[in-house]
Amino acid sequence: MLAGSLAGGIGVQMMRRRRVSLGSGCEQFLDADSGNLISYQLHPAVVPAFSQDPLLVFVPDLGATVERWSGLRMALEHDFSILTHNRAGYGRSQYRMGGEFSLGSAVSDLLNVIEKAGSDRPVVLMGHGLGGLIALLAEESLPTASLMLLDPRYPAELQRSVLLRSKSEQSGFNLKYMPASSNIGLSSLLVPPPWADSLPADVRRLCLDQFRDAELWRAGMREWKAAHSELQNPDPIPVVRNPLHLVTSNTKGVESEAYEEMHAELLKSADAGSRTSLENVMRDQLPMGSLCVESLVPLVGKFLQSICGPGRSS
Repeated sequence: MLAGSLAGGIGVQMMRRRRVSLGSGCEQFLDADSGNLISYQLHPAVVPAFSQDPLLVFVPDLGATVERWSGLRMALEHDFSILTHNRAGYGRSQYRMGGEFSLGSAVSDLLNVIEKAGSDRPVVLMGHGLGGLIALLAEESLPTASLMLLDPRYPAELQRSVLLRSKSEQSGFNLKYMPASSNIGLSSLLVPPPWADSLPADVRRLCLDQFRDAELWRAGMREWKAAHSELQNPDPIPVVRNPLHLVTSNTKGVESEAYEEMHAELLKSADAGSRTSLENVMRDQLPMGSLCVESLVPLVGKFLQSICGPGRSS
């Protein structure tokens, strides 16, 4: 009976893996310099709000696929061109590189995607969590790129804060057994996370399949190992030479307090830095849900206007 249950679980997992590997069917693919195969999609603006038609690039957090950003993308894509992609191992992207994964390889893959899909237009990197740190590191290689960071991670944060290091260790412990258990179908037992109900209906099933897919958990564990190691190095917060807008959730507590000093350092390092705190949005709600999307859309428009000047409605 146990063997039958395991066989059934593995069968369900194989069907789920197939659905994830099919994705939306609209993705394009890039063989990155790292050897990874990166899936991406360019969503041209219907009616560009600015003559320069800046390219807004979404960079998701550890353990998240870009499909979870669909509500925000749908709210923005009439006015703004958007580049979406999944890092290696997430969604239809495949991890193929030899050697040890590092945050630098994620930065390299991101730069490859922007070079492939972008043009001479302005680029705005919009990163969340670990994706915010990857965007911050990529900005150094993109002389004209601006940054919009949502609750970003920081260099040396695990060296600077015992609390953040402890939370990272707990996250690693929680991730440790997920790939193997997902391989045998046990991820079907995972309760849908709170963010699932906030997703547009047409991507909800795909996002839940991705959430229960062993490859997502393998990618998350790989990124966690790199981040947990590298963020204990005494690296400084990079100096940002281009416009930067920091968006923080309204989560209160010791964890948020640990980040405040780093937020202040980032803004001080930027030639043109600003910040918005979303009073009614919690850390785990970014960048999903109607309330979060309604808060972010005008911020994006205002930030892009500060870069590109008056738009068509001015």
